[in-house]
Amino acid sequence: MNEVNLEENFDQAKTSSSESSEQELLAEFEEDFGKEAIQALHEIGCDTARAVLELNADELVSRTKEVIDEELAKKIMDMIRYEFEEEG
Repeated sequence: MNEVNLEENFDQAKTSSSESSEQELLAEFEEDFGKEAIQALHEIGCDTARAVLELNADELVSRTKEVIDEELAKKIMDMIRYEFEEEG
């Protein structure tokens, strides 16, 4: 394998690992916030933890039709941010 192929494989593995980590985070939060809340996030298109952070708490509340209330939305977002800081 030449050097370029090694770099491409490394970049692909790194991207795959990052995406997988974000998915695992949402599953991890199910224990803390309940299956219903995590399912509601998936239903509004938040398939990764990163996608949740692209919204604000008010958007999470309104898009989930209040399945997730403002307090829970803030807790979820705070915990995801904390997890990313721990990884970084």
